[in-house]
Amino acid sequence: MAYPYSGQLNQNEVIGVLFNQIISQEVFGENIKSPLSVVDLFRVDGTLYGDTKTYISTDALYPVDWVTTGASSLLTVTDPPEPVMEYITIDKFKQIAITIYPYMTKRAFKDEGSYAQFIGVMLSWLNDTKKVYELTLFNAFIGTIESTATVNEVQVTLPDPYLDDDNELSNTQEVAYNKLLSIAIGEAISNLFIELADVGRDYNEHEFLRSYSPSDFVLIWNSVWYNKIHHASLPLIFHKEGVVDLTQLDQRILPARFFGDISVGVLTDASSRALDPMIIDEGGPGETKLFAGDLVGDQVAVTTNTTYKPDADIIAKLVHKKDVPFMSAFSVGTSFFDQQKLRENHWLTFGHNTLEHLGAFPLIKIIASS
Repeated sequence: MAYPYSGQLNQNEVIGVLFNQIISQEVFGENIKSPLSVVDLFRVDGTLYGDTKTYISTDALYPVDWVTTGASSLLTVTDPPEPVMEYITIDKFKQIAITIYPYMTKRAFKDEGSYAQFIGVMLSWLNDTKKVYELTLFNAFIGTIESTATVNEVQVTLPDPYLDDDNELSNTQEVAYNKLLSIAIGEAISNLFIELADVGRDYNEHEFLRSYSPSDFVLIWNSVWYNKIHHASLPLIFHKEGVVDLTQLDQRILPARFFGDISVGVLTDASSRALDPMIIDEGGPGETKLFAGDLVGDQVAVTTNTTYKPDADIIAKLVHKKDVPFMSAFSVGTSFFDQQKLRENHWLTFGHNTLEHLGAFPLIKIIASS
């Protein structure tokens, strides 16, 4: 094991009073690379003025028979159906802080270059931590949120596997099974889009008359299910010759740990994960800081609806591209130099809205059913 370094120089093998010197110091940067996230798809603009965006949904009108005889009723009032107004508000403000010591810390480095590299990486963690916060928060929300519309779930009936004498699938059988599985999932999604393209009220919570196109949505796959069928039949299923052209459908992948069901209990089990960032045993000797999606631990007392349990049966979520708007208020970096202690405090302060599913849009869970 090469770590942790003890700080001791090695004695020279020839001249015993001398010690071999450190050759170089390299600080690893680029710690957060292209993380799996869909948050950037749902960002909406925000400003320093105001704090709320409103979204107004309206319903269809209705035709009546046109009567050509008798007196005209020109003063009859026909009010449209009552619209619904939803809103999101910037009400979450966070700050990330770090203190550096530009004088005393230099003593731990061999030259200005290695020191500058170290400080650069440490300061880059301000923005990288914000990135981790946002993507894990959004991923956990998308993976667990459910609509209350009449139709908010599509069940995919899994094909029966042909098992060998050891009650297992051989390699050949597994390939064949995954193709059948791909076809079953593809058929369910195609049927769903035929229903969504029809004019109906069942897929939005307001029960307003709507119809939808595949290009309106993003299909967010559970990575386990995606990998299971990706090499089997995805190109075969999502092709232009199908009943529904699903090549228009935007598809993304999230790790399986983000898909689950929100827990209403206040005592966790070993599989429970944080729905939002939280600190366990804050201020205590065992303090643990968690991002959304991290394991909480077994038998931990938490506030209700702050954790979730992963559900391996969730295949994907179909989310409208205008649903779940993520609005940023500002993101400002500031610093202060303490002249007495010769240290610098750096802060990154930012704000965003509480994540909300807009009832105007479908949000459909695609789930496996045996």
